[in-house]
Amino acid sequence: EGAEKHVTMMSAVKAGLKIVDVDINITEVEDVRAFLKASDCKVIFFKPEHGDHDYLLQLRKAIPEFFEYDDSHGQMFRSKYFPKLRYFFQTGALNEVGCVQYKALFLPNYSDNMLGESAEGITDKDLIYQQIKKGSNGGIEVCDALPASKVLDLPTWSFAKKIMNKEYFEV
Repeated sequence: EGAEKHVTMMSAVKAGLKIVDVDINITEVEDVRAFLKASDCKVIFFKPEHGDHDYLLQLRKAIPEFFEYDDSHGQMFRSKYFPKLRYFFQTGALNEVGCVQYKALFLPNYSDNMLGESAEGITDKDLIYQQIKKGSNGGIEVCDALPASKVLDLPTWSFAKKIMNKEYFEV
């Protein structure tokens, strides 16, 4: 529930992208592969470690090509198992091989119009958010994708909603 997650969620919605929020309790390699297949994601944003669990190692085990991937050569990631997956963004202080440091993201030649233009086609009916949870009997549970009109009522989005409504500020 860090700031990076909330910024990512709001930015993705603004850009018209779908966010798939994955339960941190999904720790089995087979379950990670299942959620990657279910989400059909292009980008993974993750925190390398949470508590004593190493999510970077978990992703490397779940995605065989990720063990060998080195992004320093300018080539986009490719996987025969997850054909749409292209990028790995990590939070935290260290920069792992194959991952883009989250705080290094930037928009070259940014203009206020860029986000507005990308969001012009979004309607309240567009599916923008989906949760994948650890199943009660093992495995994963893929929840229905939700439209923009229903997302802000979810507990996960309560903080983002306060920011958008200008109800939150730090002193």
